[in-house]
Amino acid sequence: MKKHIIKLALLPLLAYVMVSCQSFLNDRESPRKIEYNNYFYKEKDFELYTNYLWNKYLPSAANLTRADQYADNVAVSSTSRFLQGSYSAVLQDGWSTGSWTQLHAINLMLSNMGRGEGNVAQETLDHYEGVGRFWRARFYYDKVWNFGNVPWYDKTIEPDDNEQLYKTRDAREYVVHK
Repeated sequence: MKKHIIKLALLPLLAYVMVSCQSFLNDRESPRKIEYNNYFYKEKDFELYTNYLWNKYLPSAANLTRADQYADNVAVSSTSRFLQGSYSAVLQDGWSTGSWTQLHAINLMLSNMGRGEGNVAQETLDHYEGVGRFWRARFYYDKVWNFGNVPWYDKTIEPDDNEQLYKTRDAREYVVHK
């Protein structure tokens, strides 16, 4: 009987704690959410952001299991259009809006490098600027390899800037030189 009385006495206390925690949790920001205005001020920000840029080049599960599907290592039930001889430039992928998100992420970081001045050592900022420039060069290497002439973007583009979004392609020599 004494155990039940203790449990009943603790019930209002438990209810109070649960209600107070809910408002506390609602007021907290998610540690995984990146607030753009509060980013690129610390060395850790640059480190985390540049680590994200690796994601595009890490192998997927499909790549690991089926990357050699046209060698004699794996048995496949169909042949690609490329090997059949019916592949054309129209079928080439990599030009859709989702294919340019990596470049947007890189240019976003490079255009916000100045935020770290005063908070991060100049040597560290130079390092991360070099990392960003490397990834931009790697991005454009893939685009030039697939398409030849591509538009060169070295700054972030606003979604309503139609002049930049639909600009003509720059010569591949110009892009490679950049």
